Amino acid sequence: MIIVAPTSVLFVDDEPVLRDVSKRFLEKDKDLAVDTCASAKEALGIVKKRRYDVIVSDYEMPVVDGIEFLKQLRGEGNSTPFIIFSGKGREEVVIEALNNGADFYIQKGGDPKAQFVELKNQIQHIDQRKRAEAALMQSEARYRLITDNMSDAVWLMDKKFRLTFISPSSERKRGFSQRELLDMPFPRHLTPESKAIFEKVFSANFTEERLADQELSVSATAELEFTTKDGSTYWAETTLSLIRDAAGKPFGYVGMARDVTERRKADEKILASLHEKEILLREIHHRVKNNLQIIASLLYLQSLNISDSFTIDILRESRSRVKSMALIHEKLYRSEDLALIPFATYLESLIENLKEAYGITDETVSISVTIDPPDLSLNIETGIPCGLIVNELISNSMKHAFRKGTKGAITITVRQTSPYEYTMTIGDNGPGFPKDVDFKNTTSLGLQLVNNLVTQLDGDISLDCTKGSVFTMHLKAIEDYTKK
Repeated sequence: MIIVAPTSVLFVDDEPVLRDVSKRFLEKDKDLAVDTCASAKEALGIVKKRRYDVIVSDYEMPVVDGIEFLKQLRGEGNSTPFIIFSGKGREEVVIEALNNGADFYIQKGGDPKAQFVELKNQIQHIDQRKRAEAALMQSEARYRLITDNMSDAVWLMDKKFRLTFISPSSERKRGFSQRELLDMPFPRHLTPESKAIFEKVFSANFTEERLADQELSVSATAELEFTTKDGSTYWAETTLSLIRDAAGKPFGYVGMARDVTERRKADEKILASLHEKEILLREIHHRVKNNLQIIASLLYLQSLNISDSFTIDILRESRSRVKSMALIHEKLYRSEDLALIPFATYLESLIENLKEAYGITDETVSISVTIDPPDLSLNIETGIPCGLIVNELISNSMKHAFRKGTKGAITITVRQTSPYEYTMTIGDNGPGFPKDVDFKNTTSLGLQLVNNLVTQLDGDISLDCTKGSVFTMHLKAIEDYTKK
């Protein structure tokens, strides 16, 4: 509960009975605390020791009258609210009292009760007004202290973008005087480019529909470039907010700008550094791809000097594996995102290489690919194992699944089942995998490699030979696997 102290009153009158009656009436509701004294001379001594909220004084008193008492108070710098309470009601007396700093004049006489009610009402009214003025002055002092010492610029504008206030920080920052700043419409404070940005942001956010909604708070933020008196500029994160009047109608705007020039310079340095690293990373991918292609070419040249079909097959398979890895680096080198491989285009290139290596055409073997989602992308740690798995299983189908003179079909399906999990199915319509061979325990290097790569991706693999050979794998992306 908030306890409000009673209003303190000093009542000055040379009539003892009136002092006693006035004190009793004014203190009846206990919201006023009244001290009394018999002369202005005594009162002047009291107010030097204690502060009062209101002073009430008679006009006619011996030695020093009420007007002289008031003059001496004001001459000493005492601004306590002052009420003249007197039987003198002549116009010149009232004017003299008000001219010398009295806050109110009440004439004695008539109904005593009504007279004291009016006196009490005026005491309370004057006290409330003075308290409000003091609170306003304190609030303004705090506001000015903040605005005078803050580094951010703050300003007020009317609806036509004419400035009505701008903080001293703008003078310090920009070199213009406050008068010069106030005389410039807000758009002239900006460079031409930022003026265009401001107009675009304003038209997008301060629409007629939003301004008409009296309950809606409307504001917008943009980085704008401000001009200074010496011709230089600086960037500031600027927020403009709508001000509404008591009826909710647009009244003007309040703006705040924080200098972000150094932050922008730091951002530009970071972007330049990232660009340099991107160029370097692309060059690395390009060189790795070239080196792998050289290895693939050497394997091909070696196979030209060999007549043994078994050895030729080994060299061809090795060459396919190397080329599948080289493709990854080529796709990354050409990709806008150096961290992710667009898997659909990668598979397309990989299949073309395998068809060329095994002499397969669309007339002999059809290959269908389904990617879900179509724009699926994998990072290099996940993409290389997946590419090698596809390479091995399709190579296996091309070598063993189709008899001469028969039309073959290979299907590849890759689906993303969760953010870091995938299902990959690779099958053919051949005679099926030999029943006496366990594909998980075989001497075939290709199948051993497939099983190891599935394990590397924390997945599992199964084989269905009901119609041809269909391998189904559930795989996890490397980033998900390494977090476990």
